[in-house]
Amino acid sequence: MKMRHGWALCSLLVTALPLALNGCGPEPLEFPDWVVPVAEGTRIVEHPAVPIEERAERIELVEDLVISERGEDPNYIFYRPRQVVADPSGRMFVLDAGNSRVQVFDPDGEYIRTLGREGQGPGELSRPFGIAIAGDHLVVHDFSNGRFVVWSLEGEYIHDRRFEEGRGPSGLIGLESGLLLGRDTVRQPSEESREFSLQRELAIFSQEAEIVRRLQRFPRFKPVAIQRAMPGGGVMTVSTSAPSPATVFASTPDGDVYSGFTAEYQLFAFDESGTARWALRVPWERSPFTQADIDETVADLREAIEDVDVSEIEWPERYPAIEDLEVDGRGRLYVFPQFKAEDGDERPVDVYSRDGEHLFSGWIPRKLWDFALDDFVYGRSTDEETGEVRVVRYRLIWPD
Repeated sequence: MKMRHGWALCSLLVTALPLALNGCGPEPLEFPDWVVPVAEGTRIVEHPAVPIEERAERIELVEDLVISERGEDPNYIFYRPRQVVADPSGRMFVLDAGNSRVQVFDPDGEYIRTLGREGQGPGELSRPFGIAIAGDHLVVHDFSNGRFVVWSLEGEYIHDRRFEEGRGPSGLIGLESGLLLGRDTVRQPSEESREFSLQRELAIFSQEAEIVRRLQRFPRFKPVAIQRAMPGGGVMTVSTSAPSPATVFASTPDGDVYSGFTAEYQLFAFDESGTARWALRVPWERSPFTQADIDETVADLREAIEDVDVSEIEWPERYPAIEDLEVDGRGRLYVFPQFKAEDGDERPVDVYSRDGEHLFSGWIPRKLWDFALDDFVYGRSTDEETGEVRVVRYRLIWPD
């Protein structure tokens, strides 16, 4: 059993919430109420927060391979690349969204082929939004055409399937079973009025763009934004950089699903069938949203709308508790607590096992991280001098 700061990991069957950790330390921890309901009988895991000042160790992300421009070769020039994934052999599939294509590279970064092109026909793409490897297929969420476009990993076009409702899931993650995990928006009728409220739903999808299984539903907070009527009619909405609570999720290829709603440090673990495995929470102290934050946000807004009034906006009291979730190639869950810092190229991270055991709390470089395979993670970085967006494979190195 992992011990840290004098506390033992406690796993309890939930009967009533909230729970106290009687007997698990010198004094009980105070946890906020669950923002998302916990299924009866779910195993509850509770850990203390590790203070920022006690985080000394670091996980390193060392560049192992960089795919960047090679002269005038168009196969190495990306325009708004959105995501990169890798198959079990290490081949990389880059969703080059601005060029409406997928670029395929071998494990050494050499170009193999291009999938897709701009259009609405079979195998064509318009504003591609997400990419995933599901079983032995590559699936692209073709946003403007409202469909999944599917190829074999060897580049053979298989089919495209339109969604019956809406534009389909965001945050697409492929599973070894051939299914896909994604987040969809649900219009929920309000009991108090004729209006609809928007909620987020985590679900399993087939490659035919059908919902196979609904896992969890989350509230959807409105972003911190301002609306103005347009001279010719209609309404313009300008969102701010102020973070709002959101749904985050991650999955291992073999179907361990993790989710959270960032308003509080609370996580949920499921298997691919939708069975709840455990729920975890940490009493993370959320940073207040200060007057200085408001002033900075208003200054940014006034670049688009000169006469912004502070009173027009509903400001949050505090920042969310969690920034994001990731999973590495060994099945470990990485949780990035929200940390308000003026500058810095690192961010705090907490790492847990598949069973919710606390493994590590420290620091990790602030890198975009799309996919993980074995001891590598894959993402994108921008060259500060040229502005070029590169595809990068990093080696994940834990401290000794």
